[in-house]
Amino acid sequence: MSSSYLRRLADECEGGAGRIRTTTAAAEEAGWEIARQDDGWSFVTSVTDMHARWEALNKVIVGRLHEAAGNFRDSADAFDGTDAATGFDLDFRH
Repeated sequence: MSSSYLRRLADECEGGAGRIRTTTAAAEEAGWEIARQDDGWSFVTSVTDMHARWEALNKVIVGRLHEAAGNFRDSADAFDGTDAATGFDLDFRH
């Protein structure tokens, strides 16, 4: 375990959040593409509802990933602070 590893985990969380955010527009467009295929399809009116649910789910997941990233960064800072306070390098990688 090292502070640099914890910071890499934080970066991975942020990267994942960014990738998830980019799916929203593609999912919406795919839904509307389906909706344009046939006006007679009964599920077409649910496309808006599906998109709203997808947005809400993405918001929760992205929020949790940002929270995790912050926690990893806080842990990395505390790890570095402990090293500085004790005068020891507590990097436990072998």
